[in-house]
Amino acid sequence: MTSGINETGRTHAWLEQDDVIIDITAYQFDDIDEPIIVTTDRTWHEQSWRPMGGSLVASVDLYTEPGHRELALSDYAELRARALAILAVTG
Repeated sequence: MTSGINETGRTHAWLEQDDVIIDITAYQFDDIDEPIIVTTDRTWHEQSWRPMGGSLVASVDLYTEPGHRELALSDYAELRARALAILAVTG
């Protein structure tokens, strides 16, 4: 997970993996038309957000309850497949 802060002090976080940005909360910003961003284009994130001192590492190993790790891996696989399909169409 990567996070940034803008000139007004507002913070925002998004996912990055293998040069792909997945931003599931982009809908909250007036200058974004899409509710969810899946892209390799870093323009908006780099122009709008100053890094907040590094990335947070998310890990399925944090899920310690029985079955939660498997569910997280399954959800990740589905999200990754959807993101790759979108990127294949949109570039």
